[in-house]
Amino acid sequence: MTDFTPVKQAFNRGGAYAASLSGTAPTSGIISEASSLSGPWLIETQSIEIDYSRVPRTGLNVATKAITLSGATLTYGAIHATQLIGMVRATYSRTLDYSTYTTSSFQQPQLFELNAVSADANGITYGASGQVGITALGPMGTILTSQPYYRRTKYANETLQSSSIQAATFVLGDASAASQPIVIYDQGNYLTDYALWKDNACVEGTQRNGSNPEKKLGWLGALPGPYSPSQESLLSISTFIDAVSQSVTQSQLWKVPNFLSIQYLNLYPSVGQLGIPEYDNSKHQY
Repeated sequence: MTDFTPVKQAFNRGGAYAASLSGTAPTSGIISEASSLSGPWLIETQSIEIDYSRVPRTGLNVATKAITLSGATLTYGAIHATQLIGMVRATYSRTLDYSTYTTSSFQQPQLFELNAVSADANGITYGASGQVGITALGPMGTILTSQPYYRRTKYANETLQSSSIQAATFVLGDASAASQPIVIYDQGNYLTDYALWKDNACVEGTQRNGSNPEKKLGWLGALPGPYSPSQESLLSISTFIDAVSQSVTQSQLWKVPNFLSIQYLNLYPSVGQLGIPEYDNSKHQY
């Protein structure tokens, strides 16, 4: 029996990462004694998928304002920054295999496929949209594992494991006190709610109190000024994948949906967070 090697290729960011994108060669060669090639084997795998969206960071600059005793009018100027948010599905496993193989071990890197969309949720494109899916993530899309990380070695009594998570890079929580009734927020419903993100995750035109959502999130894929695909590169794509994967390893992603208040999460962040400590982004290849 031979280990699988996929045909599909993934994007390559070049430089030190310009190695072959097919499965790597076995870590050792063919062994003459068939008895040495029987199991048990330890099979280790990992994969990740990321549904991402680029959103305004905090607010827009106010170009003009007119405030009187009877009303107020604000005219917004250019947005001052954008950032990436995402929904994440990750898996990791260590399982036993009793098959017979022609090599004493095998390993292949984890590769990725980018399915990017050139327009945002409102059908608007930005700048050099021809770069989207090539050197830019674009306004939204999905990053898939086209080839899972795979390693086969002789079993040496390692602990077997099968882990999977569905989480988000951000959390929206009730801004009321922890003792108040809590509103459940499914992060997937807010990936393209630009008005909410523009107002720092406060419902537009309202104060942040009661059931208005408040956010907690990292600074992922931040770009200054109005968005254009020309701001991105292959390096920024792989950096985003690695950063999200590091959040998987460090258990810094958020449960979906969230049912805890932001105050409670501030006091006990681990209650609302998920991850897989065994996930290793050094297994990625671009």
